Amino acid sequence: MSGGAASFREVAGKFLEPRRPVAPQAPQVDGPGAQAEALKVKLRQEAHSGAEIMSVELTMLTYSVGLLFVLVFIQALAGIRAQGAVPLANSRDGLPPPSGFHARMKRVVDNHREGLTMFAPLVLVAAVAGVSNGTTVLGAQLFFYSRVAHAILYILGVPMVRPLAWAVGLAGTVMVFAALVGLA
Repeated sequence: MSGGAASFREVAGKFLEPRRPVAPQAPQVDGPGAQAEALKVKLRQEAHSGAEIMSVELTMLTYSVGLLFVLVFIQALAGIRAQGAVPLANSRDGLPPPSGFHARMKRVVDNHREGLTMFAPLVLVAAVAGVSNGTTVLGAQLFFYSRVAHAILYILGVPMVRPLAWAVGLAGTVMVFAALVGLA
């Protein structure tokens, strides 16, 4: 491709190729602090040996997917309690719509899934593009922690405060977007 644009194969190759952790090198400095610095580097090397370190943004995305697992599990239990295991294991064609706690769990799962559909692609694009800065880190952390708060508030049926947690999560997503398009 012309104009410096990367081809799909180049971008996909970067994303799919296994990353090797870069071991920090001991500084070549003499003096009283050199031994302490060399020891710190050695400890870092041992801590990182064989393990890939994810960025904060990817870690928050992973935790957000973990939160979805937990919410889906709670929703399934609520459905079994409300409808019974056998009807849910069948075709579900004649089941009444969820109500009460089961309906609330369905809504919180749907809401979290919708948030992830905006957040996840942005974090993945940032990882592929090598964009990680204070804005993307804070945005990812705001997204995850506000989604935990939102889920708890939703499950407990707390009114009025829940939309604030949702808005903080959306703000975190917008921060990651802004960093990607050069606005932050």
